[in-house]
Amino acid sequence: MKRNLYRKLLEWKDSPYRKPLIIRGARQVGKSYLIREFAKNEFESFVEINLELQPELKACFNTKMPDKILKSIQLILNKEIKAGQTIFFLDEIQECPEAILSLRYFYELMPELHVIAAGSLLEFALNREEFRSPVGRIEYLHLYPLSFEEFLNALDEGLILKFLHEVKLSDEFASPVHEKLLELYKDYLLVGGMPEVVKTYRETKNFTTIKKIQISLLQTYRDDFSKYGSSAKQKNLEKVFYHVPVILGKKIKYVEIDKDTPSRELKNAIDLLESAGVVNRVVASSKAQLPLSYYAKDNFFKLIFLDTGLALRTTGLEETVFTSPNLLGVYEGGLAEQFVGQELIANSDPLEKAKLYNWERMKPSSTAEVDYLFVYKSNIYPVEVKAGKTGSLKSLQVYNKENMNQISIRYSKLPLSFHEGLLSVPLYMIAETSKLIDEALLNNI
Repeated sequence: MKRNLYRKLLEWKDSPYRKPLIIRGARQVGKSYLIREFAKNEFESFVEINLELQPELKACFNTKMPDKILKSIQLILNKEIKAGQTIFFLDEIQECPEAILSLRYFYELMPELHVIAAGSLLEFALNREEFRSPVGRIEYLHLYPLSFEEFLNALDEGLILKFLHEVKLSDEFASPVHEKLLELYKDYLLVGGMPEVVKTYRETKNFTTIKKIQISLLQTYRDDFSKYGSSAKQKNLEKVFYHVPVILGKKIKYVEIDKDTPSRELKNAIDLLESAGVVNRVVASSKAQLPLSYYAKDNFFKLIFLDTGLALRTTGLEETVFTSPNLLGVYEGGLAEQFVGQELIANSDPLEKAKLYNWERMKPSSTAEVDYLFVYKSNIYPVEVKAGKTGSLKSLQVYNKENMNQISIRYSKLPLSFHEGLLSVPLYMIAETSKLIDEALLNNI
């Protein structure tokens, strides 16, 4: 499967300012697979070590000298590592903090060697207080589940993908094309973007088969809870884990998760799941000004799950998608917000961890909320998400009035259009938002 991050790996490979690279992301999003494909395609040789499956290799990192580390590994594996020809891949690097620290010395003493790393629950190793991170000596790229665009690519929908890249606001396309894309959007909601699930769906088109894989993935995440801490922590993690998919699009209220558990403990569980990449916050900002983080109200936030397919599987509502013409009734609005958030994350700059914000007017007498704030070229564009083809935009109107905003975005099932400052983007075209804003600004002049 082609991943958009591959282009960034190519840039890293050829950069004269290259540093050792760590691919970060939740478990099972395809980090190791992507690195192996990249290594096989772009290098003469490829040496991989797995510090979880090969714990005996940890001792090789007792020294800080890269030449001594490599000499030991070459002798043990009987594989030669040559700078400029070989890519050296350290998988499950979180199992050996000394290996993470060694990346600093690979950068300083052996910069000509391509060194890349990945690992499950890597965030916990990097965030430990006692861990000395090689700041400024390593690079990061963030990988997420497949975006809708990558999903289309995986299904060999190359022509329709090319069409989406080239379509303009002034273009009109036949309704059957629009309806086909909405059906593919519906398929994505069910399948999601986890690579193993997408691969199996591509090969079988069988939802029963992918259901089994999704159940297995969810169990994998649950099994990880034992690595997060005490049994009490594990119980809180489960409470949050199963609650989030049910309340997509809604503000988090700790009492609704569990009224008998102190909020600080549930907050800690959310922090841990966020570190693992299982959930992502959408934090409320009281002002539409940059930087949004400055005006963010950290105690007011929504959560989106890692993946639409896994969220639906957790709730058991995926069967409803097959039988209901309106998908899932009230729940569909939250699922559409989940999809949009997932797309915004997947299409964000991979150099840093994606952050999502919404706008909330916090006046007791008059409240309003806009689903997301989209930042592009230092401008903020309010985003409303509509699951269907109808729905009012009252909060968007309040936002526009208070912020003198000229262009707003609506993601929905409606066809592409731009009228009176409202850029209406079909849910299947979120990846094209930046391009469409540029065109809308030209048309607005």
